[in-house]
Amino acid sequence: MDDPSDFRESVLRQIEQLQARQTALDGLVTQVLALLCVKMGPHLSAELIDKIRSEMHVQGAQPNDRFVLLVEEYVAKLADRIERAHSRMTDEDR
Repeated sequence: MDDPSDFRESVLRQIEQLQARQTALDGLVTQVLALLCVKMGPHLSAELIDKIRSEMHVQGAQPNDRFVLLVEEYVAKLADRIERAHSRMTDEDR
């Protein structure tokens, strides 16, 4: 891989593979947890989503570390997606 364009293409492929895996995992986690929330009922589902928002964070890092902030932002968005999917599922059941 002496050619810089070959290296660039290799890195881009790896990034695309990571994005694809993350997107698939996000969808799976969102749907599974939303379905679990439907089965648990409104009180426990609200508690689970609140726990995701308030207690999932990076251990052992500095509070204002860029990585910590990115993880916290991602977790908050994931909790929002779970909550929306849960709402859609419960609205469909009515």
